[in-house]
Amino acid sequence: MLRLLLLIPSICLAAPSLYNSPKSISYEYVSTTTKAVTTGTKSVLFLRVEFGDVKFQPDACFEDLISRFVDYYREVSDGKLSIVATFSKTYTLDETMGYYGAGNEKIEELKTDARATATDINLSGYHHIMILHAGCGEETSDNDADIFSQWLGDSIIPEMEAYNISPLGVWCHEFAHYLGIPINLPFGYWSLMDVGCYNGNGDSPAHLDGYSKYKLDWITPQGTENLTLSLKPTSTVYMLGTGYEYFLVEWRERKGFDSFIPGDGFLAYHIKEVEKWAVYPADNNWDNLGDSGDPYPGSTGRREVTFAPGLTFNLIFPSVLSVKAYPNPLNLARNTTCFFDAPPKSLIKIYNINGELVGEAKDRYIGKMSWRPKDIASGVYIFVAEDPEGNRGYGKIGVIK
Repeated sequence: MLRLLLLIPSICLAAPSLYNSPKSISYEYVSTTTKAVTTGTKSVLFLRVEFGDVKFQPDACFEDLISRFVDYYREVSDGKLSIVATFSKTYTLDETMGYYGAGNEKIEELKTDARATATDINLSGYHHIMILHAGCGEETSDNDADIFSQWLGDSIIPEMEAYNISPLGVWCHEFAHYLGIPINLPFGYWSLMDVGCYNGNGDSPAHLDGYSKYKLDWITPQGTENLTLSLKPTSTVYMLGTGYEYFLVEWRERKGFDSFIPGDGFLAYHIKEVEKWAVYPADNNWDNLGDSGDPYPGSTGRREVTFAPGLTFNLIFPSVLSVKAYPNPLNLARNTTCFFDAPPKSLIKIYNINGELVGEAKDRYIGKMSWRPKDIASGVYIFVAEDPEGNRGYGKIGVIK
């Protein structure tokens, strides 16, 4: 997935609006925040407040949402950040929700009032406070009487969003500001810091983009000048160039919380520190917030680019690996071993027709890979072979007992 990102200064630290967000990826000013310690264990208090006119829904299930919130940051940080979350009892503020929400001029007052009401809690005992208020977030409702989610030292987050959108993505988005990520980076559906926080109807927000993970010390890029990669998943993030201007290349795949990003492949970021950044789609289509034409190779099939003189990225498509199994079918009354004609050090896994792993072929030091099935039924089995270069081959084995 190739995307070029150029970095620049803004001041809003609010959730992206479904109504006022640009309809395409563009340049955007961003500000930096004070970076928190981003590894280890963080204690987070969800301070619940409701208003004289707006109460929490009687069936609100915060435990599940908070559990998903904790799971999200465990996944995107690759286990480097652990969150211990606590939610308070419900406190009632004297003012109406519309009092705080109108024009968003009294959000700081909401923060002060919420803290002042929780007199029985030692708020200083937590790394971060997330003020969880009753009602809907204005970022999805477009109702001036609602409260726009934002970060003001404390995170201001809603109980729910409009149109049955889960508030999880907005919660994760605002917490990222606390960690030190700038406002709403213009990366569309590819990043938590843009409308990617609404992926999967808000319940499966996109990962933080590779640049943000780098700045949070969750990844350590491997430096290089010219990069050639096979089209297969890798946890390594690559940096081309150094200093003020450089490029990051990472693998993105539709799984886990990233299940609703637009596609799979390598995503590239063009970074110009303290200046500006933008996303550069592989298909040169700027009229959307992310689609299947953005990745490398994506729907365009593009697989190479020259970032700058001396900095190149080439994507190699794995070849189809030719692997034969014999004897095939395998009659266990006559033979107990199936051999595979595959390159040395290949990985070969055997599955039943339900997709369940039933065995792996081993190198028996006789120059061939072999599988000795035990306690399996007669039938057809599928093998998947992969050599050290990432080339794959597939086949069927019949087993007779």
